[in-house]
Amino acid sequence: MSAQFIRIGCYGRAPRKGRPSWSCVEGITAEGERLPTACGHIKSPAPPSLLFGVSPTIAGAEANGRAAMAVDKVGRRLRRDGIALLAGVVSYPAERRLVESGVGDGDYYRWWVWEVVDWLKAEFGDHLRSVVEHTDEKYPHIHFYVVPTLSAERRLNIHAIHPGYRAKSKAAAEGQHKKAQDAAYRVGMRDLQDRFHAAIGRKFGHSRFGSRRRRLAREVQLEKNRLEEERVKLQMTADREIVEAEAAARAEAYDVYADRLRQMTDLVALESQRRLAAEHELEALRAKFVELSAERNVCRVGP
Repeated sequence: MSAQFIRIGCYGRAPRKGRPSWSCVEGITAEGERLPTACGHIKSPAPPSLLFGVSPTIAGAEANGRAAMAVDKVGRRLRRDGIALLAGVVSYPAERRLVESGVGDGDYYRWWVWEVVDWLKAEFGDHLRSVVEHTDEKYPHIHFYVVPTLSAERRLNIHAIHPGYRAKSKAAAEGQHKKAQDAAYRVGMRDLQDRFHAAIGRKFGHSRFGSRRRRLAREVQLEKNRLEEERVKLQMTADREIVEAEAAARAEAYDVYADRLRQMTDLVALESQRRLAAEHELEALRAKFVELSAERNVCRVGP
């Protein structure tokens, strides 16, 4: 089963530090519109088909115009690399040659296209300004462009339309710490994938995760199994060492008590010998006393 593919990127009027020169509103919309200076990576570029709204460059111009008037959360003018546009891509998980090979496959693909457009409208509402279709690459795909609006305070409502930033903003409002906010961002992006799969991917038989994700899941499970086996081995070793230690302790205690018992036995035996010797001495004294008493009586009755 082929896997779904949907991605969303954030772009400012100028690229962020370390990003390529095309990674900005003007660059990403020019690529989407297949302007000659922006599609060098395409062997045979073809004009896109407009599926909804205005052209990508017009949507980009709207985004740049609003960003020029916007301020950040402390009231300063929005940086040129501050987010001004959301641009995404949804790819059909079958090669273009297969889609174009038969009437049935082509009709199925067209059905998918319009289902995706309807889903994008429901997901982003009036912020969705442009949707175009590209069929000049290996996989046919759709590009979409979402333009934030300005509030009365001249703030762009990025946190209201981007699923990740929306979740992160909610976590921040609840007083959660930075790590929890970042986790909420990831959850928000996963929820986007889940919603797309529930509405589109499942209907067209596309899997939620790709083969790489399944492979990673299997590798994770194998690693868990290995760690569990290692844990069992370590537990068995620890149990054996505990049993041996207890046996050694019992043996040592036995030797101590046995030695003490021998000492007490020897003391009792010695005391018995002393007592027996004393009894013998007492008997001898008694006999001597009797003998002397008899001699004394004989002397008293003599001539």
